Amino acid sequence: MEAEINSADQALLLDFERVSYISSAGLRIGLIMAKQFNEPGKQFGICSLSDPVSEVVVASGFDEIISIYESRDAAIGEFKKN
Repeated sequence: MEAEINSADQALLLDFERVSYISSAGLRIGLIMAKQFNEPGKQFGICSLSDPVSEVVVASGFDEIISIYESRDAAIGEFKKN
């Protein structure tokens, strides 16, 4: 995933609609991606989390670091506002 991101990219949204499980390695990847988009004018988020994945994200505190959106449309709407 990192190989496909370049410095000109302004936003990245990871859609977890088909993700039913996330490990600490998956959380780490999300954190790495979030750091790459943690500059003024850039946006990062994840959307469409299943209940089990949401529980892991919240329990790990990643919901305090990464923007979480209910759906892809909600995320895109927020991205367009900024």
